[in-house]
Amino acid sequence: MLATGDTPTRRPIRMRVTYLLIATALVAYAPPAAADVLCKTRKGAMMVRASCKRRETQLDPGALGIARGPDGPEGPRGANGSAGPTGPQGAPGVGLVVKDANGAAVGAVVGMSGEEVEVARRMGNQSVRFDVRTTGFSPSGPQLRFPTTDCSGQGFAPFPANLDPPLPLALIQPSDKVGVHPSGTPVNVTVNSYAHAVDAVTDCTNAGGTILGSPPGWCCEATGPSMMTLSPATVDNFGALNLVPPFHIEGP
Repeated sequence: MLATGDTPTRRPIRMRVTYLLIATALVAYAPPAAADVLCKTRKGAMMVRASCKRRETQLDPGALGIARGPDGPEGPRGANGSAGPTGPQGAPGVGLVVKDANGAAVGAVVGMSGEEVEVARRMGNQSVRFDVRTTGFSPSGPQLRFPTTDCSGQGFAPFPANLDPPLPLALIQPSDKVGVHPSGTPVNVTVNSYAHAVDAVTDCTNAGGTILGSPPGWCCEATGPSMMTLSPATVDNFGALNLVPPFHIEGP
């Protein structure tokens, strides 16, 4: 028989509370990170901390049967993501190249027709295409057209509507190696004079023209007036390239 004053239910209740706190901590406990430890407080609760506090006891998860087990098998591969945006166009590959007698590059081959070879290269700040042959630059009769009557001011050149490839065509006079290519948005121009290369001064003066200083030795003649759709022109000095015929083609 129990003595008077004993409380038979107090100890079992305290034990059940302690076991409940431990069980709750076990359920809530996940395998800690490598830097975390499992700590038991003075009240019997278990906590996951970076390090145990003073008066807490560090527990061994392995002894409790809750240590982290080995990694499971790798899961299935996820679905492929959507395609990204198209990147910038890369540099063109090495193809046929026209070179001069000294091995200097004349331009990259972009077309051929009979003895004519169309090449492309950079002139100043613009890539252009032009025709060459074995003997050098192909004669193509370049001209500059002007709204003025004396070939002064901005000159203009034809701009083909069906330009393909999308590079302006430079027309070259082989005798002085001066070329002309369109380099701006086409506009309507009232043409009153034009300039062109001549073989002799008398070819110009006998036609009533005037010899120009720029391009040097070209002839200015009055014409028109006539309305034309033209592009602002750029004059290219192909002579500055110092290319020496005969030209030939080399491949990769």
